[in-house]
Amino acid sequence: MEKASWNPLIGEYIGPPEAPYYIYLLIDPRNAEVFYVGKGTGDRFRAHGVEALLLPDAATPVEAGEKVARIREIQESGDEPRVEFARFRIATEGEAYLVEATLIDALSRHAAPLTNTMRGHDSDFGLVSLVELEQKLAAPELTTSTPAILIKLSWWTPDQDTELPRGGFGYRPGMTQTELYDSTRAWWVMSQSTVRGYRYAVAVYQGVTRGVWEID
Repeated sequence: MEKASWNPLIGEYIGPPEAPYYIYLLIDPRNAEVFYVGKGTGDRFRAHGVEALLLPDAATPVEAGEKVARIREIQESGDEPRVEFARFRIATEGEAYLVEATLIDALSRHAAPLTNTMRGHDSDFGLVSLVELEQKLAAPELTTSTPAILIKLSWWTPDQDTELPRGGFGYRPGMTQTELYDSTRAWWVMSQSTVRGYRYAVAVYQGVTRGVWEID
C-alpha cells in the first residue's frame, strides 16, 4: 500500500494517484482574465512557461500562438501567469475532457476570448442554444440522388485571411450568409476532375445542413 504524500498545489496530503487528472486555468494577473483552460496530470501546468522561454524574441504573436504570446507579454511586464485549478482528483480522462470542454464553452461565451486553439474535446455536445438544439434534433434526413460535395465545418476560428478575404472559418450560430459562404468556399484541395462531377456544395456542421450553393 502506498503512503500519502504532501501535495503543495492543494496544501494537503493525498493518497495514491488513482484520480490523476485535473483542469487548470491560466490567469493574467494584470486584469484577472482567464486566457487558457487546460487538462493535465503531474506538472503539465508548468510547461507553458517553458514554451514561452524557448520562444525566439523576434517571434510574432501569430508564430508564437496566442497563448504563448500572452504569457510572454505577462513575463515582460515583470509578472507571471497565475494558475488556478478548477477541478482536481478527476478519475478518468473522459471526465477531465468533459470538464475542460464545459469550461471552454462557458468562458468563451461570457468572458474575454480564450487562447485555446480548439473548442474542447467532444464539443459537439457542448454549449448550444435552444434554436440550434432544435435544428440538430429535428432536422429531417437529407436524401437526394443529386451529386454534391459535403463540406464539414468545425467550430468557428477567428482568422484574418487577407487573401480571400475573410475574418475566420468554421461555423458559429448567428454568422452571416457571407461568412458562411466564405467559410465553405475556401480553402480545400480538390482536383478539377473531381469537382466536375458534383453540382452542389453543401456546408455541414454537426450533421446539419447549413447552406447549399450551386458550383459554377
